[in-house]
Amino acid sequence: ADALRMHASPHGRAAPAGSPLATLRLSTAVQPRHSFVDYLVGGCEIELLVGVDFTASNGSPNMPGSLHDVNPNAPNAYEAAIRAVGAVLAPYDSDSRIPAYGFGAKLPHTGKVSHCFALNGHADSPDCAGMDGVLGAYRAALHNVQLSGPTIF
Repeated sequence: ADALRMHASPHGRAAPAGSPLATLRLSTAVQPRHSFVDYLVGGCEIELLVGVDFTASNGSPNMPGSLHDVNPNAPNAYEAAIRAVGAVLAPYDSDSRIPAYGFGAKLPHTGKVSHCFALNGHADSPDCAGMDGVLGAYRAALHNVQLSGPTIF
C-alpha cells in the first residue's frame, strides 16, 4: 500500500503521491493448458449428439447440389459432415448411443413445423446405434419429412 502512496524519484528521494513516477508490481502464475486427451485421461466422458437443419433454405433433396441432395452414388453435404465429425468424436462416446435430432421440418403425423424432433422418429428414445445408425436415421427422416422454414435461431 505504501508503494502506491510514495514513489522513489530519479534522485533517490521520495516523491509525493500522484506524481508521474509510478511503481508497478506484477505477479504471474503459469496456468497449464490441458489437451483433449488430458481431459479423457482425467475421466471426462464425451456424449456425441447430432443435430440436422431441415429448413427449406438448404435446398430440395431432389435438387442436385443442394445440401440434402439425394444421390445414390455420392453422399450429400450433411452425410459427409456427419461422417467426418463422427469419425473424430464417436470413438470417444462412452456408449456409442448417439442421440440425433432434426429441426425446421414439417412432420408427417402432425403437418406442423417442428423445431426439435428425433431423426429416428422416437421422441422418447432418439438414440442411434453409432454413426451408421445416425446416417440411417437421417436418410429415413429426409424421406419422411418436408423441409420447411423459416430458418429460426
